Amino acid sequence: MDLKTPKTGEDYLRQATMFLGSSILFVSPEKRLNVKWATLSVLEAELLCAQLLMQVDAKWEYWINLTGHEFPLKTNWEIVSALRAMNGSNLVDAIYSKRTMSRFPDARSLGFNFTWYKGPVHVVVRREFVDYMLNNPRAKQLYNILARDAADKVPDETYFATLNHNLTTFPIPGAFLGVHETNLNESIVRLKIWHPSNVSCGSNQWRNFICMLGWADLPQLQSTPQLFANKFIPSVEPGAYMTLKLWLIAKVQYEITHERHHPSFNLTYYKNHEMSWNHL
Repeated sequence: MDLKTPKTGEDYLRQATMFLGSSILFVSPEKRLNVKWATLSVLEAELLCAQLLMQVDAKWEYWINLTGHEFPLKTNWEIVSALRAMNGSNLVDAIYSKRTMSRFPDARSLGFNFTWYKGPVHVVVRREFVDYMLNNPRAKQLYNILARDAADKVPDETYFATLNHNLTTFPIPGAFLGVHETNLNESIVRLKIWHPSNVSCGSNQWRNFICMLGWADLPQLQSTPQLFANKFIPSVEPGAYMTLKLWLIAKVQYEITHERHHPSFNLTYYKNHEMSWNHL
C-alpha cells in the first residue's frame, strides 16, 4: 500500500486484519512512498517494509517479498518444508555474463572490490540477510551509490543480487558460493515467463515483456517447483486464476485430511538443489 492507494482501499485492508490477525503491519502514512516501476522507489519500499519487520518481536526466520499480480503455488506447509530443505540458503537469483553494464553505477569511490550482479527484486532471504542489508556499513554504501545514480539503473534489480553473490566483501549467512547464471524461467522463488523465451505464454499476452498467465499455463503452474507465480491480472483469463485458487485450497484440505504433503509436492527437488548446500 503506497501513496496512490485510495482511502477505500486502505479501509478494506484494515478490515481484513480482523480476520488475518495482528501479524499484518502498516507503514505509517507519513512514511509511505509513491512507488513507480523501474525507479529507486521500488527498492526504497522494500527496505522500508524490511525495517518495519525487523522491529517486530516475532521470531520470523525468512523475509519473502511479494509484489502485485502474484499467487502462491505452494501451501504454507510446503513453503516451510522447501525452505528447510534449502538448508539456510538465501534464494536470490542473479546473472553475470548477460548483464547490461550500463545499468551499474561507477563504484570505484567505495574503496572495496565487488562484482555487480543483476537479478529480480523477488527474494526469499534469511533474517540475517535483512539485518545485514539494513545495518552493515558496506551494504549501506552500496545502497547509497545505487541511489545516487538511480535515474536509469533500476536499482532493485541489482541490490539484492549483488549483496548475495560477493561473499568476500559481503559475507552474509546463506550467500551463494557458486557461479550463479540463472535461467530466468527456472528460479526457485518465482515462475515468470519472459519474452523472448523458449517457454510458451498460455494467454499470449505480455506486460513489460512478462507473460500474463492463463488457462494454458495451469498444468505447468500445478507441477513446477517454484514457490510463487508472476503475473496475473484480472482482465486476462480470470477463470484460470480462480481455478488455481481452488487447487491451492484443495491441497490444504488434503494436508489436513491426510497429514502429509499433497502428491504434487516434490521435496527432493529442493534437497538436491545446488543452493541447498553450496552457500555460506
